[in-house]
Amino acid sequence: MWACERMNAHEAISAVFGFDASTTPKDTCKQLFLEYLTFHLQSSGAANLFTDFLNQFEHELSNTCSSKQLSVTNEETKLFDRFLTLLIEFNTHVNQFLTSTFKCPTMQFEPSQIPKSLWREIQTCLACVVLPADLCARLHALLEVYLRLELELAETQDGCFHVFSAILPGACDTFKQQTVQCARIQSQANQPLMLTRFFTPLCLPFARSALTIRVSTLCTDNFSEHFLEAILDYKEKVLKGLWLRSVFEHCEKQVTLISPQLSDSLVYEVFYEVRKSDLFSLIIEYPDSIAALLDLGKCVDHISVRRDLIAHLTEEVKQRLLHPGVHTEQILVAYSYLVRALRLVDKSYLTQDIVCRPVSLCLRQREDAVRCIVDKLISAPESGKDEIEAETDEPVGSTTELHSELLLPKPLEVEPVDGAEDSDADVVAEDPPFDADCHVTNDDVPDTPKSEPDATVWGANWQPDPVEAMYQGGLWRRRMDLLSMLVSIYGSKKAFLVEYKQLLSQRLLKQRSFHTARELRNLELLKLRFGEQNLVECEVSVEQV
Repeated sequence: MWACERMNAHEAISAVFGFDASTTPKDTCKQLFLEYLTFHLQSSGAANLFTDFLNQFEHELSNTCSSKQLSVTNEETKLFDRFLTLLIEFNTHVNQFLTSTFKCPTMQFEPSQIPKSLWREIQTCLACVVLPADLCARLHALLEVYLRLELELAETQDGCFHVFSAILPGACDTFKQQTVQCARIQSQANQPLMLTRFFTPLCLPFARSALTIRVSTLCTDNFSEHFLEAILDYKEKVLKGLWLRSVFEHCEKQVTLISPQLSDSLVYEVFYEVRKSDLFSLIIEYPDSIAALLDLGKCVDHISVRRDLIAHLTEEVKQRLLHPGVHTEQILVAYSYLVRALRLVDKSYLTQDIVCRPVSLCLRQREDAVRCIVDKLISAPESGKDEIEAETDEPVGSTTELHSELLLPKPLEVEPVDGAEDSDADVVAEDPPFDADCHVTNDDVPDTPKSEPDATVWGANWQPDPVEAMYQGGLWRRRMDLLSMLVSIYGSKKAFLVEYKQLLSQRLLKQRSFHTARELRNLELLKLRFGEQNLVECEVSVEQV
């Protein structure tokens, strides 16, 4: 059958030029025919149809079509409908030419009447003639209208519920649906100039921008909900399962080529870029932002954004936190939030280690930092009800956050400060077994069951340090608790012990009764953390009251 079709096509082409089909090479006839087709398009004016359309409506295109929103307006739909009318006119003109050239007995040319290879070369020739390189770029905004229409239909399809359903404007009207159906017809393989030739290069960039718009609308200023898994599900069901297959309904090959590029990594990258602008807010809003931080941590685990995360957040901290207008108490609270939040984001603790360094340096340079730390350390949560503290403007949660550090049943691990002569740091060669309870509270990961201690062998979940750790010099102890990190800022417990003795003396002198239960409790807790031998004098003072 195909041999007969090729022979008929070759004879028809040879007859156009008056050649003998039996003696004329097929390639020669085919090349002459494509040149003849090009000449016909140029002489008939069909080659300039789309250029003339752009020259006429380019100003209207720039004013009407917007790539910053996904919902399609009626004006945009009407403009795209004009473009479709022009495309139908062009394809009709080409079909009439081919019908006349091949002398089709049915008076209607069908691609099946010629070999597939010849039909593909005809389509390529048409695209090269009528679609110069600059033309497609100028048509981007208009072509995206169709991609947005297909996305609207996919998102509002009956029975399709996803994470963005609540923020969608509503179902597509009849005119939009008719326009999409007409566009799908012009995307079929039997059309001389397939609509898919226009937007094949646009699909992946559009999918990324559309996902960015949707994620930004959903996640901005909402830190308390998990969205990442639902967005991944949306990508699979809506973008890949409905939208992409509708756009390339008649071109399975393009679906196969583009579908792998709509990967989970694309979602992770988009989600990170959206959350990147809120990084500092995510830290300050801790623990209300735990859900968003955990989602962000999954992105850090799957894509290489750790270096960018560190650079961006470090700059944010320097600009918004480390300046003279911020009180030491506020910096101290922000430091504790940085430690806890970044341990959720980056399990390697590298981000926490680097981002907290300038904060540590700032606290070390502030004269009232040690006093502030010790004061909050020994202030129980209920002491916030006292009249004196009620008048202060301290950040909510600072007292509870630091006082809870006394409850950890482990001694301090102190790193020496470079150049510190009086350092009493306890330096160990290897990290001790990681105790999650010392770093993440029960509220950090809600509804997560704890595994039994003997369920797995220690080290089974070990992961190597990220490559960025190669550039970090000196001691790197990331698994210390918050109090150990604060003490390590100064490289010694001595400053804290001296300050505690002074504060204890002041408190005891201000006592109007002999009730020292709270001071005794704090003292016992401090002995567990700082060592009993360092607090003998304080114990004597309390007992003598």
